[in-house]
Amino acid sequence: KAGLDVFETEPCDPEHPLLKMDNFIASPHAGGESTLSGEWSAIAASAEAALILRGHWPRRVVNPEVRSKLRPARYE
Repeated sequence: KAGLDVFETEPCDPEHPLLKMDNFIASPHAGGESTLSGEWSAIAASAEAALILRGHWPRRVVNPEVRSKLRPARYE
């Protein structure tokens, strides 16, 4: 059995051979989304924004290379 939520080409061709297999499940890329995960995401994003507004470096940085472009005295 196998499952995918991402295909090389999106949207997936309805005639894709995997979609015809009995032991395969395809879900939208948002298959892991739920009401609770949405609430947690909003809380996490708000907490990160609050850190930045207070002059602190955020905990979840996707692109740390931008740190050198900020004023060091403020973001430590």
